[in-house]
Parts: sequence; C-alpha cells; structure tokens
Amino acid sequence: MTEQLLNLTEVKQLLVLNDEEVMKLVREGKLNAFKIGGTFLRFDKNQVLGLKARMDVARKDRESRYSATTRIVDFLKFYGIYIITVLIVGGILYYFLAKG
Repeated sequence: MTEQLLNLTEVKQLLVLNDEEVMKLVREGKLNAFKIGGTFLRFDKNQVLGLKARMDVARKDRESRYSATTRIVDFLKFYGIYIITVLIVGGILYYFLAKG
C-alpha cells in the first residue's frame, strides 16, 4: 500500500490553518514533515487526518465548556456587584427625584 503524502497547501486547507501555524505544529512535534528534494515539505495524510480529528474534538470540548449559559453565569459572577450597585443607586435617585 502506498503512503499518500500531502503538500503544505493541502495541509493548510484540511486543518484550516496558515503557514506559521502548520510550521509551529511541525516544530512542536505534533506533525511530522518530510523534505522531498531538500526543499519541498510533504506530510503523511493519515497523520494529518488524525491531527484534524484531535483538533476537532478539542475545539468541541472547548465550545461545550463555554456555552452561552456558562458565559452568562460568568458575566453575572464578575459584574454582579456592579449591577447591584447601579440598581441601588438608580433606585435611590428615582426615589428622591420622584418624591421631589
């Protein structure tokens, strides 16, 4: 069975990355690159597809951890004191302005 090799452009399209991001994966050892003729990089298609699958799983995991509900809860935890303060000050101002 012959090994199918991809060029840099094909890898970029499959992984939806730019040149620098692909080269970073090579430097980090997450993706093996083969030099053909000393200058042309080639990548094993099976390894690229495996990396794509792992990247998709990681992306879905990140998205599920930060759902809309989680973001709203985080927002309220962080800005809750400010929201309460504005409501109290607004209530006090309304009370005095409506009374007078």
